[in-house]
Amino acid sequence: MRGSGDHASAELLEEIYADEVTHVAAGVKWLSWLCARASPPAEPVAAFHALVREHFQGRLKPPFNHEARARAGLTPEWYEPLSQKK
Repeated sequence: MRGSGDHASAELLEEIYADEVTHVAAGVKWLSWLCARASPPAEPVAAFHALVREHFQGRLKPPFNHEARARAGLTPEWYEPLSQKK
């Protein structure tokens, strides 16, 4: 967008990008919190995998923005297994 001179759209997309990193970080934080307080405690990555498999059809589609996901606390163990065939 910037390359074509559309700076307003580029700025909006940058805001959305930053907001999405914040949303993912909040999701990791709260799922981890809930898992720690479950009886018995649950492992957050395994719980995430179970939830995705229950509510999402198919595999997650790469490519993944590993850098942004890492900033949000979402390491590849959270999402790469969900992108592969079983």
